[in-house]
Amino acid sequence: MVEFHHFQGDATSPLWAAARDLRWDVFVREQSVPFVLEIDARDQRASTTHLVGIEEAEAVTVARVLAEGDNRYHIGRVAVRLDRRGCGLGGATIEAALNLIAAATPPDVRATVILDAQVRAATFYQRLGFTFTARAPFMDAGIAHREMSREIAGTPN
Repeated sequence: MVEFHHFQGDATSPLWAAARDLRWDVFVREQSVPFVLEIDARDQRASTTHLVGIEEAEAVTVARVLAEGDNRYHIGRVAVRLDRRGCGLGGATIEAALNLIAAATPPDVRATVILDAQVRAATFYQRLGFTFTARAPFMDAGIAHREMSREIAGTPN
């Protein structure tokens, strides 16, 4: 059973090391994203929330939620450990991120959630209710992406 934890952009959090290591494995090692592009200044912002899924004391999934103001959020750096893919962790991670965003959004307000989906993962995000925006496809770190969005309602605290 995966237990989700989150923390604000704090490089001293023990969860940061776990999140960084999993992102390194997925993006840098597997997908050949240059490390200098993978970890950026947005990771340490106080308005950034990192989500880490822990199973048997190991990080198995991560995501990063950037608060962009005006009830706009950006989900990124979504990664699932290679040996845990295909068992629903990606969807559970996005759901946990959306729940964090809904909790931070007033109940009478709708938040806009944006993500930059790798083209090969776009169908996955469509199943989760995301749709393509008008932005043209683009390359990021040598990987084709499409911007997608979804609106969600705030929840009472």
